Amino acid sequence: MKTIHDETRAALQKVAEQMKLQYDRKKKVAIKYQIWDKVWLDTTNLHLTHPKKKLNDKCKIYPVFNETLLTKYTTPVFSNQQKKPPLPPDIIDNEEEYKVEPILDHKTCKVYAGKEKPANMITNYLIKWKGYGMEEHKWTKESELSHAKEAIADYLKSRENTITVQAVVVQPGSTTFILDSQKKGSNIQFQVQQGRDFPITQWYFKHKIPHLKQLISNYYLASREEFGFAYGPLDGFAPEEEGG
Repeated sequence: MKTIHDETRAALQKVAEQMKLQYDRKKKVAIKYQIWDKVWLDTTNLHLTHPKKKLNDKCKIYPVFNETLLTKYTTPVFSNQQKKPPLPPDIIDNEEEYKVEPILDHKTCKVYAGKEKPANMITNYLIKWKGYGMEEHKWTKESELSHAKEAIADYLKSRENTITVQAVVVQPGSTTFILDSQKKGSNIQFQVQQGRDFPITQWYFKHKIPHLKQLISNYYLASREEFGFAYGPLDGFAPEEEGG
């Protein structure tokens, strides 16, 4: 019996060595990455719904990938490919402070402080940083933009003729909210927030959200109550439709 066990163990050891040999022949030397290194990510296994391959700020995926999907980023060698280095930040009170160029967009969302506590409304602005490309555009909380009050004022002034009204409407028994509305040309967009623990906020044209028709109607009613008759409706709702 001992002889059979020894022979079996030896055979398994030989198979393991052969498998390792075959694996090592194809295995490449692992690249050592450091924090903040730039890499290219192979998106073969990612089922993206948008045409661009660049992952946007709303993409919710686990930020760990097998090294076989990564390729180390190489700086362009041709002069017409190279970008000018970004401007260094100002140092204010021993902290780095980057300059804000035009504010591109804004969104509001509810933030829950905890159970049985009222939700707070916060505003985020999409910032273009001076000296940086569009890949560095970032949604930033208004509370973090105390140095950019002039830029915020200019942005809000430029939107005076496009913003209609902001009144939060909640669908009973649901985690869907309408937070805001705005004119885009001759059409109306609604800012919809979905979810509570990990909310997603997005602007939609009305024809893209027909299932929220009743919520939109309630939104206009709430807008009138809060801001007066002159603010609504603006998208063609007839008076008999407003009540549902």
